Amino acid sequence: EAPALDHLIVECSGLSEVIPVAQTFFADPFVQASFNLDGVVCVCDASNFAAMEGGGAGGNGDPAAAAGEDVARLLREQLSISDVCLLNKCDLVDSAQRDALGHRIHELSPSIKVVPCRHGKVNLGQVLKLNSFSLESALSLDAHFLGAESGKGGRGRGMGMAAAYMGMAAAYSNGRGQDERAGAGHAHVAFGSLGLEVAGAMDVEKVKAWLRGVVEKHSEKLIRIKGILRVPGPEASFVIVQGVGGHIDVGEAALAAEGSAG
Repeated sequence: EAPALDHLIVECSGLSEVIPVAQTFFADPFVQASFNLDGVVCVCDASNFAAMEGGGAGGNGDPAAAAGEDVARLLREQLSISDVCLLNKCDLVDSAQRDALGHRIHELSPSIKVVPCRHGKVNLGQVLKLNSFSLESALSLDAHFLGAESGKGGRGRGMGMAAAYMGMAAAYSNGRGQDERAGAGHAHVAFGSLGLEVAGAMDVEKVKAWLRGVVEKHSEKLIRIKGILRVPGPEASFVIVQGVGGHIDVGEAALAAEGSAG
């Protein structure tokens, strides 16, 4: 007999609308009986947050975002329903910028706990056993910040989304468990993805040169880059590629790679 699970972590994509995922814990009878939604944790890139969110680290309220309105809306939406924000890559900003980012995040989500970190390294106690998720509070915050966004000259999509979420909450409380978001706009249609798979080992320096060219030509269109590359050597070893916007890291430390090669 398999041992009981202590925790189940559901990892959403960076462009996910999280409430439809959270609704599963309230709408599906089996999931509701078997699991408790402990909390929602998001990860923010300290070095790119201001450009992607558009409000300014100082909270000046400027709605313009370099990554586009749809990305900014998704970012604010994710923050509004998160219990903990891991403010990652704090080694790439100074202390004043870090404090300003924390202030801006609390403007968007007053009750969120901001945890500065590097390389996503935190204590498990900071992200597990939170017992803090509240659907009603999340929807209330979502309606609040999306309403404010609409009042700043937005296209009004925020209020429609917030109203749809509030309808979902009513469905949960009545036991219907139905997704009533029909007609609500979905930002994912504005994005595309590309996957590359190559047999054999890769020349890391050539890959770096190619990535630099991609960034130079398309940095304003890039949201996320990630991958694992096999590199030449007497033993199987790999490098990890991680990128957000125009910032890309290629980690050359070998992995304990049994079963991890793609």
